[in-house]
Parts: sequence; structure tokens; C-alpha cells
Amino acid sequence: ECRWSLVVRTGSGARMDEELVSGWIVRVPRPDALRSDLASAPSTDVPAILAGAGFWYDALEAMLELVERYPDHPCVVEALSELLEQSGH
Repeated sequence: ECRWSLVVRTGSGARMDEELVSGWIVRVPRPDALRSDLASAPSTDVPAILAGAGFWYDALEAMLELVERYPDHPCVVEALSELLEQSGH
């Protein structure tokens, strides 16, 4: 288990606001069925497969790799937005 926290600062000078956000990451092994699904999936499907299995950080990492590979592709940018909406962010 790993606990993370982040301070988000907005504004400037005397009008600066701070918000503390934190959460937990629990490292769990990927089930064999998930590994099998990922091995046979095209890279564009990997984020959705991971998110569907509840591996949100892995899904985000896979999505960001797609954004790096295809930065101007509207479907990839839209998929990143959808993934973030699904996760509640």
C-alpha cells in the first residue's frame, strides 16, 4: 500500500488558495485472465480493458502512452477525457 498526497495551489499572493488531496494505491497482481486479454488486445484497447478491470492507474498510464504516440489524434484525446470522467476526475 502507498499513500500519496498533493497540495494544489491556485491564485497568487494574498488570494492564494490551497487544497490538499490524498489517496491510497494498493498494488495487486493482474489476474491471469486480464493478462491474457491484454496480450491479445490492440494497444488502443488496453486502457479500456484495464479500466474495466479496476486498474485505473495502469489504464491512465496506458492512455498517456497512446497520447504520446498519437498526440494529434482526436480519438485518443477524447478517450483520455472519457477515462478521466469515468474515474471521477
